[in-house]
Amino acid sequence: MDTEYMTPKEVADWLKVTDQAVYKWIREGRLDSYRFGRAVRVPRESVEQFVRESRTTPETGKAAA
Repeated sequence: MDTEYMTPKEVADWLKVTDQAVYKWIREGRLDSYRFGRAVRVPRESVEQFVRESRTTPETGKAAA
């Protein structure tokens, strides 16, 4: 098992957003997460995919398809 897991705080720090934003994305299903007991963890691949899918186009400022 080579999956690297990050805490929501680590994700927030990496993306320079608030912890609340990360938890919101998890609740909305935009970011995969796993619960191990009381601990929430996010696979690094899921964060990288989220970033790729959130890319905006210069012309519209909206997410690229």
